[in-house]
Amino acid sequence: MEQLLELRQENLISDIKIAYITLQFVADAPPLGLASMATYFKRYGDFQNQKVIDVADKYRVSETLKYNPDIVFISANTMHYPKAIAFANKIKAKQNIPIIIGGVHISTFPQSFDPIFEVGCIGEGEHTGLELMQLFKEKKKFEHEDLQKIQGLVYFNEGKITLTHPRKLITPLDNIPHPDRSFLRPNYFNKKTIIHTKTAKRLTGIITSRGCPYKCLFCSTTSFWKDFRINSAQHMADEIEYLIKEYKIESFFIYDDLFTVHKNRLKELVQILKERNLLGKFSINCMGRTDNIDEELLNLLKQLNTDYINFGFESGSDKILQFLKNDQISVETHKKAILLCEKYSIGVQGSLMFGSPGETAEDMQKTLDLIDFMYEHNVNIVWSTITKPLPGTPLWDMAIKEGIITPDIDPRRLSEMNVDPIMKDSKLSLEDFHRLFKEGRKKIRKLELRYWWRKLRADPLHVTWFVMQNFKFIKFFTLDRGEP
Repeated sequence: MEQLLELRQENLISDIKIAYITLQFVADAPPLGLASMATYFKRYGDFQNQKVIDVADKYRVSETLKYNPDIVFISANTMHYPKAIAFANKIKAKQNIPIIIGGVHISTFPQSFDPIFEVGCIGEGEHTGLELMQLFKEKKKFEHEDLQKIQGLVYFNEGKITLTHPRKLITPLDNIPHPDRSFLRPNYFNKKTIIHTKTAKRLTGIITSRGCPYKCLFCSTTSFWKDFRINSAQHMADEIEYLIKEYKIESFFIYDDLFTVHKNRLKELVQILKERNLLGKFSINCMGRTDNIDEELLNLLKQLNTDYINFGFESGSDKILQFLKNDQISVETHKKAILLCEKYSIGVQGSLMFGSPGETAEDMQKTLDLIDFMYEHNVNIVWSTITKPLPGTPLWDMAIKEGIITPDIDPRRLSEMNVDPIMKDSKLSLEDFHRLFKEGRKKIRKLELRYWWRKLRADPLHVTWFVMQNFKFIKFFTLDRGEP
């Protein structure tokens, strides 16, 4: 049956109200992707009446209904896709308005498109969404004859899932304007202590690239973003300067999947910031890759006053690393990066994965040994997760082919917080896996407790306030960090 949902007739088209819904509410992580969409619509489509609904789960439906939008955009990853469907059903029960789904899950697994949504945006959403809004503004409805002309969509036509031609990426990336922070909640810009700063600071996130040049077997980034694109150093410097002056920002979390890969851009950024007399007026933390780390790069990051670098360590076994990373990165590379960061007094955070195909008890023990090395050399925080086959990744294809999962798997089983070892090697007993996994988490708790003790000594007032305001934070130190 053709999907058709018309705008409520009493509304004037010029007053279209657009709501953007994030399902990944984190008190200190602004939904910059949705703010970027709203900014793009405002800049290139003159849509003025927009709101990002960024609240905890229990308030999301009521806040959306209170805003009374004419159309809703939702962004969801795989773990939150069931939540997106449930939210859409609750809204539709109260208001007959179109709901558009976007984000990583529907982009990497469009076959899961649910009829509760009118349309899905595949991949980069700014221009696809803008064309949908221009159509909605003109026709007041979505019909197949119009939708088929817009690239990058998934929708139902006569009861069948229909995909339009893929959309080309926006290039250069600088054509996408800086996210308008007025779409975000003001408390994002309060001074506070979070895990990525050494003392209480006003921190916000920025995004200076899309995609990643590497092709790790477990990561959906390449499938979602396709090509790796970067903003110019000038574009980065402009955003940093604006946020310092307008919002008094003192620290930036750079959300790029891999900020450290383009050394020449960092050189240019440092030079521009130096000319603007901005060096030393803020700090950053970013995500890196251990085989990119050398003295020259760390010198540049030191000039940018880098607090921490986050690494995807993944494993302490060379065999598992070569499998997951699809290249020749090694445990020795990890250790050299840690030592270099220690030399330059740059903090290290990172992640580890357990339960990968082919991983033995011996491989897991090697990862525990790497955690011991991390403790000895002042690594601050490490997250341990279970290897999961996400849609759009080679691991997903492998799991489907081998019958480990089916395409209709409950997405909540794929959450990084779920401790079910879906991809565990059959030769490794479940008992041995859980024993070693819990031993690893005990070692990590020891490392992280030391880190928070140091933070408490450096900034007792703000750390105490942070813990009191975030009771779920206590669960951070438990062995089983399940879904809340």
